[in-house]
Amino acid sequence: MKKQIGMIITLVVIGFALNHAYADSVPSWVKNDAKWWSEDQMVDKDFVNAMQYLIQNNIIKIPASQNTNTTKSDHIPKWVKTNAGSWASDSITTSEFVSGLQYLIDGGIIQISSVGNQPQGSDQTQSSNTTSMNANQTQLSNMTSVSSETTSCDNEKTPADKQTCLDNLENQKQLEAKMASSTPYQVGPVTYYLVGTDAINTGDGEMIIIHTILENSQSPSSNPDLFCTGPFACNYHLSDGQADYPPSIFSLTSGHLELVYNKPVVIDWNFYSKENVGGFNFDQSKQYYFKIEEPFGSQSIPLKLNLQ
Repeated sequence: MKKQIGMIITLVVIGFALNHAYADSVPSWVKNDAKWWSEDQMVDKDFVNAMQYLIQNNIIKIPASQNTNTTKSDHIPKWVKTNAGSWASDSITTSEFVSGLQYLIDGGIIQISSVGNQPQGSDQTQSSNTTSMNANQTQLSNMTSVSSETTSCDNEKTPADKQTCLDNLENQKQLEAKMASSTPYQVGPVTYYLVGTDAINTGDGEMIIIHTILENSQSPSSNPDLFCTGPFACNYHLSDGQADYPPSIFSLTSGHLELVYNKPVVIDWNFYSKENVGGFNFDQSKQYYFKIEEPFGSQSIPLKLNLQ
């Protein structure tokens, strides 16, 4: 009897430890996708595609399922979506969120047997951006995987050099994951990945930060040149549909940036309201856009503000 009780306690402890380990494996920035999906700002197919990529590339680790009785279905239960929103607001644990992903895997909605599989989301509407997202995910999956490819770093001469190499691999892995879970917009040869947009009250005004990843994805023979030398000479603006506002701070320190083929770069675009040059009066009820006007193409990307 004592042995049975001891075994039960051991199994409970092991189960708790495994759940905790998987809980720690989910990057916190995935909460943005979970929040948008729960609020119907992201369609089912986009969310499923993003989660499938992250799971397949071991960025989110899902425990092996013990449930062999789950009925295959292309319908996502409401409780899974509710769980995602609750996790994004820190109302439930990461383990509970992961259980929802496990359900989608068991039901065949998230398919992780191979990279090329296409998940069966419940939303059958497929926009051009969704198609572009699928294409870019395929492209990303063909890039050099860094999730476990650390052998090359063993050739470094010093421990410090090896650690730098490992850090670079990890940064590349996180960058690819963010690209996979972001919405891509093709403008000429450049793919603009919209990672997220924060609206922050600074006390003396509002600051909107647009987080992007840019990649020259289609021009191996030439490098597109991004141009923004300052508030009065810039090909990038924040727009409310009626007026355009230049960035106050941006990452193009020399005023321009050449994009090398298949070498993505991270750029944050900062826009301040009121007192600053070219400032704007922030109105939460307005729809804002990230406006691109480069010689190689133009587009206005709708923004979903994360109010802070």
